[in-house]
Amino acid sequence: MGKLTLRFPHRESLWVRLLVVLRQNGRSAEALALYHHIRTRLADELGVDPGPELYRIHAELLAGTSVRVDRPRPGQLVRMRNSRWP
Repeated sequence: MGKLTLRFPHRESLWVRLLVVLRQNGRSAEALALYHHIRTRLADELGVDPGPELYRIHAELLAGTSVRVDRPRPGQLVRMRNSRWP
């Protein structure tokens, strides 16, 4: 997972999964440090804030609650694709 985030550093879905895996393995401090890294990188390189899912994972890490990944439904993917590529 770490290699994929290095290869595709702006793919938030990869970062979300990495943060979840770290949290599930008792490495919350590392997950929080990585969140701050990607937040800074997104801001510096793209001028954007993290998306809602990455933001939610960060909040769950801070709260110490269980971290989960929401999987998109197939119809949801089609709508996203159609809205991005008319």
